[in-house]
Amino acid sequence: MAPEDLRKLGIEWLKNERLLGVESLEVEEEPEMLKRVQHDSGVQHDSGVQYDSGVQYDSGVQYDSGRKRSKEEGLAAPSSPTTTPLLHSKKEKELFLYYESIKNCQKCPLSETRNHLVFGEGNSDAELVFIGEAPGRNEDLEGRPFIGEAGKLLTKFVEFIGLTRDDIYITNIVKCRPPGNRDPLPEEINKCRPYLEEQLKIIKPKILCCLGRWATYTLLGIKGSFSQIRGKIYPAPTHMGGINEEQSMKIIPTYHPAALLYHPGWKEKVKEDLILVKECLQSRT
Repeated sequence: MAPEDLRKLGIEWLKNERLLGVESLEVEEEPEMLKRVQHDSGVQHDSGVQYDSGVQYDSGVQYDSGRKRSKEEGLAAPSSPTTTPLLHSKKEKELFLYYESIKNCQKCPLSETRNHLVFGEGNSDAELVFIGEAPGRNEDLEGRPFIGEAGKLLTKFVEFIGLTRDDIYITNIVKCRPPGNRDPLPEEINKCRPYLEEQLKIIKPKILCCLGRWATYTLLGIKGSFSQIRGKIYPAPTHMGGINEEQSMKIIPTYHPAALLYHPGWKEKVKEDLILVKECLQSRT
C-alpha cells in the first residue's frame, strides 16, 4: 500500500479515536494494524480510495467493497463517501483497515466476475466464527455473507445455541462468488486463504464452526467422508499461520445450511453438532 493510502487510513483512524473521546495519542512505533494493511492483495491501491457511504460499522459490521462493474466498463472507482465510519474497538478498526487493503484483490479470475468481495461481518470479539465456502448470488449482489435462504437457516443455527448474529462472526474461505455457484477451485482457495487467516488472527475466536466440506477440508487439511468427519471437536492445526499457537482454538464441522435445503433429514444431525458447539462454548466460560 502506498504511503499516501496509509496516511489517509491513519487520518480516518484518528478521527474515530477522537469520536470515542481520545484527546491525544502517544505513538512509539508503527501501529500493528497499520503494518497488517500492507498485506499484498495483488493490486495497486488508488490514493483516492475512500469509504463507501451508508455502511453500518457496529457489532453487526457490514462491509461494502464499493466496486461496481459491467462487461463494458470493467472496474469502476469506489463510491464517494458521505459519512465517516465509527469503529468502536481496536479489532473493528483492524478488520476495517484490513478489508480496505484487500477489497480490490485481483489475485484470481473470480475478481473479473464478482460484484462485491464479501469480506465477512459480525462481532469482532466473537468467540464463535462460522466459516462457509464462498458467497452465493445474493451475497455477491449485497456484499454480505449468508443473506439468502441458506442465511436464514444459519440464523436458526445461531439461535438454536442461544446466540444472535450480533454475537458471532461469519465469513467464507473464498471471498468472491464462483460463477454459477460452482465449488471453489484449489487455486482460488489458496489465494484467499491468507485473508481468512488474517481475519482469524485479528478476531482470535475460540471455536470455528466449519459449514460444509470445503471449509472443513481447507482448515483441517484432511479429506474423507464428511459424514464421518462432522460432529467432532478438532484442534485447529498449528500450520494455520500461527493462529493457534496456544493450542486453544477448536474446529467443529457441520453441514452447510444450503445442504439442508436439499436434505432436510440432516437437520437432526446439525442439531447434534450445534449442541456440541454450545457445550464447547459453555465449557470455556
